[in-house]
Amino acid sequence: MWDSQSENVRFNALHHLDASNSFQGGVPVAVADVARHFQSNSLLKAPFGIKTVTVGVSATTGDRIVADNPVSPTAGVLTSVTIGELVNATVRAGSIGTLKVTGNTPLGLLGSITTSTVAAGVSGPQSIGTLTVAGDIVGSVFDAPAAVTTISVGGRVTTSSSGTRIQAAYNTGAKLGSRTAGAWGQAGIALTTDLVTRAVGTFALKGNAARRFVGTTDLGFIDVLGNSAGVGLGKFTGSGTSTNSLFRVSDGDVGSFTVLRFVSSDLLVGFRPVTGSDLTLAPAAANWAATNHKIGAFATTAAFDSADPDASASFADSIAVAAVLGTVTISGLDPADPTARTFGVAFRTGAGAGAKGTVKKGGVTLAVGAVDGQFNYLGLPGRNRLEGIGVARDRPDLSAMPRSRRRLRVQVAPHPRGVHQADRRQDPG
Repeated sequence: MWDSQSENVRFNALHHLDASNSFQGGVPVAVADVARHFQSNSLLKAPFGIKTVTVGVSATTGDRIVADNPVSPTAGVLTSVTIGELVNATVRAGSIGTLKVTGNTPLGLLGSITTSTVAAGVSGPQSIGTLTVAGDIVGSVFDAPAAVTTISVGGRVTTSSSGTRIQAAYNTGAKLGSRTAGAWGQAGIALTTDLVTRAVGTFALKGNAARRFVGTTDLGFIDVLGNSAGVGLGKFTGSGTSTNSLFRVSDGDVGSFTVLRFVSSDLLVGFRPVTGSDLTLAPAAANWAATNHKIGAFATTAAFDSADPDASASFADSIAVAAVLGTVTISGLDPADPTARTFGVAFRTGAGAGAKGTVKKGGVTLAVGAVDGQFNYLGLPGRNRLEGIGVARDRPDLSAMPRSRRRLRVQVAPHPRGVHQADRRQDPG
């Protein structure tokens, strides 16, 4: 039923509704209520926005909810959207106030977004207020260039046969306030799961007790392009292990970073190494950001058993580097790991007397220059490469991150909208 007097549309199932010519003069649709589901390849189009959209079951197989307005971008607002599940569907608007994917218990729907696109492309101060997903995000793309307040996912954010790429608050001056999920990526998947943002306040991977998994990061690529008030990543917590992942904070500080274990992973803060396989190679000034950035606190929390270091080491084949270190706490290492590259923790020697921070391994404070097997705690130079420190004249591919067990290459290319995206694939070398 379409009530043109109150600008309400109500259907049991929707096939096609184009309100482009029906609500002229900038009047939004007040309510679009679909009791059950969209039929395949359905379209709900309202270029002057919709105040409330409710879909009881799902939008699937080419379905589209479209409220963007190229002529007047700020007019195409989806104020509130609630839907059971999104599968092979598109939600596109100038901006989105609240988007909730809730699931449907009687039909066995978790409330996931699968192989779908959500885009809020307004050039104003905010793209999305709150995105809440009860289930998973799988093989999907999010494009929200302006500020995003909250993204919360109860399950996994992961990749399937197509990559998952969350591009949120990447415009200059934008910020992603809070990002939570059960887990990021999944072991055994070939592609990375990517987040691209200008800055993020808190990023928490909490696990999901009902589904029996902890807050892991597997093949994650977290690309923080800049900062908000000097901070690129305010606080990161993971209740599980970070494995084969890259956290790149190009031009901002990290307040704190805490995980159970950090394995074959990198945290690079204002720094790109000469090569990912040897932390000790001397970098040039160009390898560091113009501003000396800081890791305030870094910690691995897994209990260490000296009788079984291979199984209990909490920091393995990984590097954490910033010009300035705060407090680094590593519960345990395996110095005899024969497959590890030269790894460890490093600061910039030219960043001041306090740049070395305090680094503890198993409760013992380490001195700069400490070596334990392949692990190193050291200061790295950042002199101009013309001073002859053995760095190649042409800037190397600083994004290459070979791993000991699974070698990976990150190749950075411009995204069509100007955002860096990563295509990380296996390096047979």
